[in-house]
This record gives sequence, C-alpha cells and structure tokens, in this order.
Amino acid sequence: MPTPRGVLPALLALAAAAGGYLLGASAPHNSPNDDGLAGENDRLRAQVAALERDLASRPLPLAAASGTAASTAPSGTAPTTAGPRVVPAAARTSGEDVPFPSFDEGLGQDEFVRQALAFLSAHLARGPEGHLAILNAIDEHLVKGKGMRQIFASEEDLVRFVYPLLKFAVTHEDQVVDLLATTFRTMAESPQTLADLDDKTLEMFTEGFGLVLPAAVPPARLGTFSGWVTKVLATPQGSLPTAIERNRDELGHLLTMWAPPLTVEQAVEALAEVETMPAERIAALVRRLPPEALARVDVARVVGPLLDQGNHVAIRLLQVLEPSAGDLVALDRRQIAALNADNGLHAPAYLAATGRPSFEAARAFYNAWGAASDMSAERYAYALLHARAPASYLRDVVARVKLPDAVREMLQAQIERLDRAEAGPR
Repeated sequence: MPTPRGVLPALLALAAAAGGYLLGASAPHNSPNDDGLAGENDRLRAQVAALERDLASRPLPLAAASGTAASTAPSGTAPTTAGPRVVPAAARTSGEDVPFPSFDEGLGQDEFVRQALAFLSAHLARGPEGHLAILNAIDEHLVKGKGMRQIFASEEDLVRFVYPLLKFAVTHEDQVVDLLATTFRTMAESPQTLADLDDKTLEMFTEGFGLVLPAAVPPARLGTFSGWVTKVLATPQGSLPTAIERNRDELGHLLTMWAPPLTVEQAVEALAEVETMPAERIAALVRRLPPEALARVDVARVVGPLLDQGNHVAIRLLQVLEPSAGDLVALDRRQIAALNADNGLHAPAYLAATGRPSFEAARAFYNAWGAASDMSAERYAYALLHARAPASYLRDVVARVKLPDAVREMLQAQIERLDRAEAGPR
C-alpha cells in the first residue's frame, strides 16, 4: 500500500493544495509557434473563478467548521472528542502561541486537520515571521517527520480533506500569496535562513502553488517574484543552501511559466541578450519561434555560453536550431575548451545534436580537439574509442600527439585489435 509521505505535504500545505487543484488538468503541449502561456493563464483564472463560486455555495464539510470538536479517528485508533489545544482567536493577541498539532495526543483525522488549519490561519496572520514558522513546521512535521502515519495511513484517508484544504487556501488567497512572497524573497535575499530545510519543503512552492501565480497576482507583482527567482539563479552553482540548490531546475521552469507572452519579434530580440538569461528561459524563447524565424537566431551566441557551462539545455537547442558551417567552428571551439576543462557535455551527444553522429562526419571536430594546446588526452582518447575511429587515424594520433604512457598504450591496443579484425581469421 502506498505511504502518504509524498502526498501529505501537498495536501496539508495550503500552497501546494491550491496548486495541485488548479494544475490538475493535463498540461498543454506547446507547439514551437504557440507559447501557451496566455491560454494557460486564462484557463487558471477561469478555474479559480469557478472554484470560488462553488465554495461560496458549499459549507466546509468538517465537523469542526461548526465549532464542534467531533473527529474521525484513523483505523485502529479510538475516536477523540478532545477540544482544541489552541487559544480561541477572540482571546489571542498573537499567533505565536498556536502550535502545530501534536502527533502524540491521539487526535482523530478531523481534529488534526482542524488544528492544522488553525495553526496555518494564526501564523499566516503574523506576516513574515509567521510564514517562516509555517515553513519550519511543514519541514519538521510533514516532510522530515513520520508522525503523520499515525493519523493518515493511506492516501485514501486524505481524500475527504482535499476540499476543505482547498477552500481554506482560496479564502486566504492574499495571505497565501504573501507566504509565497516571503519564501521566494528569503531564497533570494537571505538564503541561509532556509539552510536547514529539506528541498522537498521548497518544492511545494516551486512545483506547487508557484505555478499558478500568473493567475493570482497582477503583472507588476509577478515581476517582483521573477526578480527574486532571477537573483537566485544568477548565484554561482553550489553557493546556496542545499534545499535551494536542488530547486534550481524548478525555479528556472517557474521563470519560464511566469514570463509574459511575447511576439515572434520580441522573442528574437530577447535572444540577442542571452548573457545573463537562465537556460530554461532561452529554451522557452526558442520554442516560441516558428521554423522560418529560427534561421534568424545567432546560434553561436545563444548556445555557446551553455556549452561553456556544460548545460544540457544546449543539446535541446541544437536539436532545434540549425548551425551554419561558421557556427559549428565557433561552437566546436567552445565545446572542446569545455571538455578540456572537464566541464563539457558528452562529446557524442554534442556531435549527434549537431548532425555528426559518425566519426567521419565529425573528423574535423576530432582534428581540432587533438590540436588544442590544453587537450585532455585521456578524455580525447576515450572519445575516439567511443566514436570507433579507424586504426589509421589512431596511428596518426599516437605519432603526433603528446600522450601519457597509459593513454598511448590504450590507443595502441585498440590499433592492434582493429588490425587483427581487418586481417580476419588465419
């Protein structure tokens, strides 16, 4: 039976709950000349409006909604009628004293969810300090902790709580957006604050509710969110806490989804300024271009920096763009430099993406690599073996290229094998 570990945070964390509902429909498959973003935003807005209309006409289906303390206990657990542990809202001046519900008090499912929502409500109202308290509680109790299994043994136990959680998220929409703002701003401006979080905790925002922000906030505020994400992605790899580093891809995807719709002309112009642009954003712009506009892209300028970084987005772009002979010379130079710096993409993958899958088609590339002054001999030799370079070429390499003894012996052994294969059985 599947455990609820993966689904619990998404259901009980308000951001992920709302995001999971609104993104429940199949994601659109964009064609190269249809970015899909405007249509997706309209679809999400329509779903939000429909949900709000539905919520307005339906009561919260928890017994706790009417102020009672009735609860449904999990299988094997006696029902509890214990009242809430939290101080009534009318008697509180601050939400700081509202704790996350304990897993060790025999709470039933209804009571646990009621107290969890009380916790969220109290701490959302506190602003940034409360937002960080929510993040830490999600991390400690829902992502890293195992206590949830005491209350919810399976995903089936959770199904009837999806609606009240969605209702809570929508009715607290402004506060939920503020929670997201604190999360993304903290990632950008004080990332060490999140150093102890699990990356799965942040995924609830980068893969969950963050995707529906274009339908929830005006363009100006969405631009502020984009600025925070851009700042995170501009930091050197490995310089951020692990939880943020492991969300780089998700953040890049968010930036793409948040980007305003562009015309073909605007996309082409944007691709002329790619030096500081995240790789996923570059790929998204290229996907928006119809075939006749792809020829206007400066391939070497767009793809070259990605080859320097060993970024696999370069392969995806090269499979769409068509480098000219001049582009290939420039791109080969950068790919070779990256390989020699032990940072390059796998040579066969790069060559296949540029239409040179065989050794003969890629001979000029291997010639240029072997002539490089800082050539990485071992990497070069392995690439030649993988490409099935003929014995005559390997003899020339052994004769003219300065190689470590071990590499020379490896190539010599391959030459002998090829010679024996050519001679055939005696």
